Amino acid sequence: VYSLYGATQKPTPEMLDAIDVMVFDMQDVGARFYTYLTTMAMAMEASSDRKIEFMVLDRPNPAGGAVVEGEVLNPKFRHFTAYFEVPVRHGMTAGEMAGWYNQTANVHANVIVIPMLGWKRDMLWEQTGLPFTPPSPNIQTPLQAVLYSGIGMFEATNIAVGRGADTPFEEIGAPWVDNKALLEAMQTLHMPGVTFKRATFTPTKELYQGQVCRGVRFKVHKLRDVRSVDLFVYLACALRKLYPNQFQPRWDEMARVTGSTDFEQMYKANKTPEEILTVFRKSADGFVKDRAKYLLY
Repeated sequence: VYSLYGATQKPTPEMLDAIDVMVFDMQDVGARFYTYLTTMAMAMEASSDRKIEFMVLDRPNPAGGAVVEGEVLNPKFRHFTAYFEVPVRHGMTAGEMAGWYNQTANVHANVIVIPMLGWKRDMLWEQTGLPFTPPSPNIQTPLQAVLYSGIGMFEATNIAVGRGADTPFEEIGAPWVDNKALLEAMQTLHMPGVTFKRATFTPTKELYQGQVCRGVRFKVHKLRDVRSVDLFVYLACALRKLYPNQFQPRWDEMARVTGSTDFEQMYKANKTPEEILTVFRKSADGFVKDRAKYLLY
């Protein structure tokens, strides 16, 4: 058994000795910065170098395949957490991403995708009838998988996202946040599929470990209508207004999770959430057209 998460991220030639076929059979969550598909891509590259067949056993995208959100990655910000020139919430399955990457990046791997039966693009997890096995400790439910594409971007800031608490990615906060003020700011927005309530949580690990964090919790009424990237942008702009000194994005990391420096420039220029999202949506819409020929479902 070899780990590809840590010092070694791409299979070495020695790892591939005597291997006839490499099989990728992992559950992705549908966010560009979730690294399982990065590992898949690196394994594809290594397999191509050795002319080894690469087989993908396809699985559902918990975030669905119909909704695409966020800006397409600018390749100058490529990183282990920013490997594909796709939007943040890309709406593709692992098999579709393998085919897309093989062609657009000229990997020339011998890729064989074993497709799913019965999956449709507009399905969220509950429509599949399948049990959900958490792919990692902080993605415990399909709801958290959908929220992750947007709320996960706060991990490039000094806002806690509930890691080490009971419901990661279903709440955000920090010790310096007044949860009443943030709640009032978000309640005025009437965002589709979700309402907000005050949250208080104490992370048991990572950011603000052992400290009481105050913020907001997302009460999702209709998951199909939730737009997680919109949530991030509206929350970030509310925090910019309420806590201009305390709220601190780390801009080098933010470029990787949002896809470029566009968000930084618009944020610093005090652009409205809708102005920011107009740029993001135009980028996502262009990708939807470009990806069409690579879709399997």
